[in-house]
Amino acid sequence: MQFTPGGGNDGFDIAKTASGSSSGHLPAGRYFAIALHDVRGNWVCPAEVDEQPRSAGTISHLCFAAQDGDCNVKLIVTPDATNATPH
Repeated sequence: MQFTPGGGNDGFDIAKTASGSSSGHLPAGRYFAIALHDVRGNWVCPAEVDEQPRSAGTISHLCFAAQDGDCNVKLIVTPDATNATPH
């Protein structure tokens, strides 16, 4: 969900939804990400959300899971290469 001043859902509007393996582009902004269920549909909201160590070129790496230590759904955020400035 993307932050929109005065928007619904406490200022966040749904920016993108996906199922299965997905990748794509989002415009620059503030986002709130949540995994609502795993591929088997076993949970609605994850019991555990952990930020994993970032690798080079990664902005954020989140793991959503039903139990501590698991990683049922991954969200890895990287900068858009088309907007990168050349060195």
